[in-house]
Amino acid sequence: MCSFIDYKEITNQIDEEIVKGIDQSLCMLFFLTEASLRKVNGEDGTDYVKREFKYAFKKFGPKKIIVVACDEYMVKTPLTGLLSFNLGTNLIFDLSAAFKEDTPQGEKKILYDELYQRIMTTIYGKMRKDFELQHENKVL
Repeated sequence: MCSFIDYKEITNQIDEEIVKGIDQSLCMLFFLTEASLRKVNGEDGTDYVKREFKYAFKKFGPKKIIVVACDEYMVKTPLTGLLSFNLGTNLIFDLSAAFKEDTPQGEKKILYDELYQRIMTTIYGKMRKDFELQHENKVL
């Protein structure tokens, strides 16, 4: 699985790099923090977080965007504004425990595996998930 990480892979051509990254993607993970929620819902139409979300929503629609909560506060906070309007009742994937230092590595691995399954199901649907479950210990 390849990924485009906006804060790592952008050079001087920010707009072009964001568009290219989204266009080459099969879904979007939107990491929900207080700051990202504030930016997407904010008035600043030039903010890159807001523009990136709007472009991704235009391409993917609500079914190919996975909202990932990075802290417990965001798990408990209902989506508001533009996020709520565009994503409606999309379930938020709770990854907050993975960001805590005291969470055991085994629990973090389970969360990462669950997120991976959510990504695969989002991209390929139930058929892909069933295929992987049947072949998880086989080398193809």
